[in-house]
Amino acid sequence: ATASRPETIAFVQQLGADFVINHREKDLAAELQKVGAPRPDYIFDLFDNKRLGELLRLLKPLGKVALTWPIDPNDSSIDWKGLWLERKTIVHELMFTRAITGIDLEKQKECLESVAKLIDEGKIRHVLQKVYPWGEVRAAHASQESGSVMGKLALSIEPDKSNTVGKQASGGCLIS
Repeated sequence: ATASRPETIAFVQQLGADFVINHREKDLAAELQKVGAPRPDYIFDLFDNKRLGELLRLLKPLGKVALTWPIDPNDSSIDWKGLWLERKTIVHELMFTRAITGIDLEKQKECLESVAKLIDEGKIRHVLQKVYPWGEVRAAHASQESGSVMGKLALSIEPDKSNTVGKQASGGCLIS
């Protein structure tokens, strides 16, 4: 796992990280060397891909990197030929691809049910830091943009009691 502050290091260790490197350090290779993992087989980049070229160079030949953000087509740090020569794989994950495309929606249901079961069994857990009421959406965004959030934030959407036209749905939405 990666973390940079004492509280985030403790957080990822509590979640089960075998080792933690500081992602704010300029030299990720040195950070990986310190923990005895100089060339990982797998990298899962959950953030913004700003160091993707560097991560791909550190990845072992035949390694795989999974991304949750699109690749910047103007990113000149990516060595596409080296990627090809070492048969490294890039995969993308977008949770709502099936819903957006309308393809294989039954499989989406199965995936969500499978994750729900793992949560119910305590094998994985979600980390919800705070739930903001809808009226505090700006505060929620400010918190997210501060870079200090550990886990997820959510917005609670309560029905508008003054609405005489119809009932609004209640529920919540996630700020990732």
